Parts: sequence; structure tokens; C-alpha cells
Amino acid sequence: MLYHYLPESHMKLHYYACNGVHTLDIFQTLQSSARPSSDPVNDAINGWKLCRRCSNHEFENDEKIAYNYDLENEICSNEYGSVERAICECDRNFLSTLRSLEIPSADSEFATDPRDCESATVIQVEDISCCYNRQQNLMTAFHQIRQCCSDEGVVMPAGKCPAETPEDIQKDTFFTAEEIKDIENDRINIAEFDASN
Repeated sequence: MLYHYLPESHMKLHYYACNGVHTLDIFQTLQSSARPSSDPVNDAINGWKLCRRCSNHEFENDEKIAYNYDLENEICSNEYGSVERAICECDRNFLSTLRSLEIPSADSEFATDPRDCESATVIQVEDISCCYNRQQNLMTAFHQIRQCCSDEGVVMPAGKCPAETPEDIQKDTFFTAEEIKDIENDRINIAEFDASN
């Protein structure tokens, strides 16, 4: 998809700042001292990686996925609720973000030769949960301390979702909003049963 729509930028993204699209691992960039506090290209890459990782986890997938994409209409055409559709939507959303950004040229300090990245450190991502928007079939990663996932699968600031999630559920990284709702209903039913006995 990237090669088709962004042929000139495609290879720049592979090892961009040692954190490119060649892997779903998230790396500590070697240029961290030179990078601006916010690098929108790097942020877009990390968002895409987390989207794909969440999609793979949601659908219990550990294989490479091929999906159907309509190049003319720019839409994903696999069935809603499938891992293929979820992965495709991650890529489509990533492409949409990249189109609005200027991707540095190969001689920039951010576009790195692969040999310079061999010692890059993988960052262990913590406090990240996955929010599944079933209408868009799109996974969004969010920081469970600062944000929450609404029943519709929209990431919102903490405290803004309709029902607050108990802390012990928040600690589990991969509950969807629907699963959390089911857990809460089970707790209510158990409490009502205990009260009646």
C-alpha cells in the first residue's frame, strides 16, 4: 500500500530514525538527542505499529496477513470483524496520516542506514491498552492511566468514558470495551445473587 501511494517515501520509512516500518518493535532512536520533542513521522510509525500489534492480539494472530484493498477507491474490502480487515485499516489509517506529513530525505539525520541501527534498543511498551472501534474495524492503542476506551471504541481522556473501569481491569492490557462491559455485568449479577442468599 505504501509503495503504491508513496513510492518516493516508501524506502525512507523502512529504517526511519532506526524505528521504521521494517518491524513492529518500537526502538529507542539513536538520534534521540537530536530529535525534536515531537516527531510526527516517528509518532505515526509508532501508532501504526501499536495498531497492528493490537489487531494481531485481538484476533489471536501471529502470522503475516494478506488482505484485499481496492486501490482505486482506497477502501479495505475484507469482511468486517476479521483480522485481515483490522490490519488493512491500520495500514490505511497510517497512509492517511503520512500523506499530510513531510518525510525527511535520505540525507536527513532521521533517515538512517540499516547498518547504523544494529545496536538500537527495543523499548518495552507498558501501560498500553487496545481500544477496538467495531464500526471502523480499527484498533487504537491508548495509555490506560491517562485515557479510556468508550463503548463505541473511541479513545477519550480518563474519566470521560460513560462508565469508569475498575483499577484491577485497567491493569490487564488487552480487554476490549465490550469484554469489560461483560465483566461488569457478571460482577453485578454475582453481587445480586450473594445479596439474595
